[in-house]
Amino acid sequence: MQLRTFPTGSLTHKKNYVDGYLFPSKGAFRQRVKFDALVSESSSIRNLPLVLVDLHFSLPKTSLGAVPFVDDSIVWIDDTASVLVSGYSHPDASVNEALLRLFPSYTWRGKIAVVFLGKWKPYLTRPPPSADVNAAVLKYVVEGVLLYSFIVHH
Repeated sequence: MQLRTFPTGSLTHKKNYVDGYLFPSKGAFRQRVKFDALVSESSSIRNLPLVLVDLHFSLPKTSLGAVPFVDDSIVWIDDTASVLVSGYSHPDASVNEALLRLFPSYTWRGKIAVVFLGKWKPYLTRPPPSADVNAAVLKYVVEGVLLYSFIVHH
């Protein structure tokens, strides 16, 4: 499933928001935020609206002037609940204090956003339990750290 594509169909003209969490680089706690979203008439669980998490990310530029890639992953919490985790990591970015507080064994340099996916509609306003959100973010972080480690060492 392509997650960062422009939604198909006619876009609505009203302001659309998606509730979620932002794990900022500065500050010891996640923040509840409303992310802007581009929603089309055909938005569904299979054709997700594009959530503009990038607006909350201050992406550092590399020495070549490029910005880090924002990665999206759907992480299943159980058979009925899932979240969309979006984030970036870059060696020049600040250590994420909120994630370091939750997961002291992992150093994540960048930001992470989490939005709550529904079973019958694309996004939910009510979050899953905190422990489930944290477990989904940890899975995303661990897989990102392992992938980065593999790329650097091979």
